[in-house]
Amino acid sequence: MSTPTGQAATWTPAQRYGFFFVCLVLGIIVGYLVHGPSPAAAPIAPRPPAQQNSPESAAAPARPTPEQMKRMADKKTEPLLADLQKHPKDVALLTKIGQTYFYGGQLSLAAQYYERAANVKPDPAILTALGAIYHYAGDDKKATESVNRALQIDPNFADALFSLGMLKWQSQSDPKGAITAWQKLLKENPNHPRRADVEELIARAKHQMDMAPAGNTDNRSK
Repeated sequence: MSTPTGQAATWTPAQRYGFFFVCLVLGIIVGYLVHGPSPAAAPIAPRPPAQQNSPESAAAPARPTPEQMKRMADKKTEPLLADLQKHPKDVALLTKIGQTYFYGGQLSLAAQYYERAANVKPDPAILTALGAIYHYAGDDKKATESVNRALQIDPNFADALFSLGMLKWQSQSDPKGAITAWQKLLKENPNHPRRADVEELIARAKHQMDMAPAGNTDNRSK
């Protein structure tokens, strides 16, 4: 899709990533519930840019109502829940149900099924997705705990390191901690597909530290 000169073309990589994530979720909500499986919950994304009047944002798909999303999720999960009664420890089935509830906006139910999947198989990808669900549900304490569990299993897991950085930066006002997580991500995953975006986030976090009042040294000393 082309971008008009002087509009979205001037966004930073981090802003483009945030906008991409918002559009991705809006598109997947209907596509997944109507057509079938799609990827697991994404790692925690940057907040979308403040400028929301560009042609790209105006053209974003209309969000279904919460009632419509719930009905689609309930319909989609009916056969899955029936299968789960026969196979209560099927990790793929548990995460598929969790995905359906996530994309249907039922975050509490989504977290329940991802928790069950993680209890059966403590996989870093599952735990990172669970952390993202907790974050979007507004519980960053549990989100951080889940991401840290993922990193205990695989200290170099890229999505978990990315999410940890976002939690430290956005929720804990700890740009230094965010930089540490993102720098480790790039060191251990030098060919990361969103390397430029991560580098941009590091630069923004460093700028935030430089702009902090001289007397505010709490996060600099962590």
